[in-house]
Amino acid sequence: MTVLDDAYLKDRARGRVANGCLALLIALGALAALLYWFHGTTELAPAHDDVALACTIVAGVLSLACLVIGFRRHPHRGVVGRLFRSAGYGLFGYLVVIFAATQCATIVEGWIDFPANGTRSSQRLIAIADASHSVGSKASQTWRITTLPYDAQLDITREDYGFMLAHRLPDDDASEPDRIASNGHFCARVTIEQAGEALRIMHAGSGTLPEGSVILCPDKSVSR
Repeated sequence: MTVLDDAYLKDRARGRVANGCLALLIALGALAALLYWFHGTTELAPAHDDVALACTIVAGVLSLACLVIGFRRHPHRGVVGRLFRSAGYGLFGYLVVIFAATQCATIVEGWIDFPANGTRSSQRLIAIADASHSVGSKASQTWRITTLPYDAQLDITREDYGFMLAHRLPDDDASEPDRIASNGHFCARVTIEQAGEALRIMHAGSGTLPEGSVILCPDKSVSR
């Protein structure tokens, strides 16, 4: 085997590793997107900060591996080009892994925190801190509320956001249609599941609360 043959085989091996890494990341991202799409809850408590930290560490370690694979993909190219390629591999790997790890952890947390034989469901009112409207790519629009006392963000319908605009507080800035102050003036009518100290809102997660979920709070002591 000549030196050229050896270099060619090594380059092919590096290419297979890089392509395999990309294929794995794409498959992992697709799986995470499916999990996110069908995930229909928002957990309020407990916080699981340690799990979030572990997901970040795992994503960081695997993104470093992707960075090295990207840098070694074309050893005969210039250093600048290899650095840009490796940075792209590393960033893509981090984003995909943190997204997938977070979705998987959320599902496992739900299984652990809410056992079927120890979970009860009820309708409750939860106070709203504020609401916002944003326009994303391709003119997609999102209407979102932040709850009290748990800092959870839930998507609502355009109609419910319109209700909030029509009934906003007198001292709220009416010239600002993309943000509405509430501080308990509005409430969200939600289905809560509870198991011990664990709480989660159903029909939220990646979806939208049903139309009519937002109402005026009947008093100032709801869910605070």
